Amino acid sequence: MGKMLLKMVLPRIRGMGDVVEVIRAVDRLLKERGKDGILEDVSLILNMLKMTLRGEYALERRTTFALAAALLYFLIPTDALLDYVPLVGYVDDAAVLTYVLNAFSRELERFRKVSGVPG
Repeated sequence: MGKMLLKMVLPRIRGMGDVVEVIRAVDRLLKERGKDGILEDVSLILNMLKMTLRGEYALERRTTFALAAALLYFLIPTDALLDYVPLVGYVDDAAVLTYVLNAFSRELERFRKVSGVPG
């Protein structure tokens, strides 16, 4: 399910400018809501993308776009399951995030070691 949902938004990430916009939007969201629970994983991905754009961490372009697409999916309130529907609205977001965390687990672990972010 997560892979299919991610493919829905991946075409929206066409260049690094789109990645920057997603980073800004997720940054605002995390400042508003904090970083508890699932948002800790979102924060980890966000930090990885920021360091990549600053040239402080090497990440393949394809991986960068896939991670940005996952964050974009997380941001969109009108995705497969509307986020404002109580209890079920974030199920699809969690599925996408779980898929991404599993698919890029080695890269995320490498990032934790390089950046010093606890895992």
